[in-house]
Amino acid sequence: LATGLDPAVEWLRRHRVPSGAALLTVMALVLGIVAMTVLVVAPPLVRQGNELRERLPGYARQVVSANATLRAMDERVGLVDRVEDVTSGDIELVGGQQSQLVVGVAIGVAHGVFAVLTVLVLTLYFLANFRGIKRAAYLLVPRSRRARVTLLTDGILDRIGRYVLGNLVTSLVAGVSAGLVLWALDVPYPAALGLLVALTDLIPLVGATIGAAVCTAVALTVSAGTGVVSIV
Repeated sequence: LATGLDPAVEWLRRHRVPSGAALLTVMALVLGIVAMTVLVVAPPLVRQGNELRERLPGYARQVVSANATLRAMDERVGLVDRVEDVTSGDIELVGGQQSQLVVGVAIGVAHGVFAVLTVLVLTLYFLANFRGIKRAAYLLVPRSRRARVTLLTDGILDRIGRYVLGNLVTSLVAGVSAGLVLWALDVPYPAALGLLVALTDLIPLVGATIGAAVCTAVALTVSAGTGVVSIV
């Protein structure tokens, strides 16, 4: 993340913005985008996630009924019954299990918050000290080769940073555009699917294909024409 954001900080520095102000501006922009994404996406995502959980058994029945191999597998292992058990939420818990579940959820939330804070703090640290870290690393190189290694490494880091930053931007564009198209086509769960596309698009080479395949599979439940539009 620091490597991806460093080109933006350097761009502000080249335009006579003080280093501290450039760093804070970039971090504030990133945090603002994250906060806006959470505020906009979280409510419909929770709602659509619950709806998907409720309707998943019905989708499973449709898929099983349309394929002879899956029908045979369902007769042997009960695929649809397993999906219904997982999504029903009717599992009864005794006192000890309830307390374990509460503790487990609390630990999971704490781990998530700690991980996010750790990433933010380390990103801020590396951004603030990016030049110093590079200079310290270059001192490990023999003096006779230091100039060439510095030139090559700076070029590599610059290109990596531009790639990471460009990848984040294209993922954002892909997620928003996919969500809007699916919403216009009246496909179920457009916000959740748009977020899925944005996340999978971060995966090099195959990520966009994975996101497109999932969106098309859901779009086909509406109609064949909607599935074709989703493929396009």
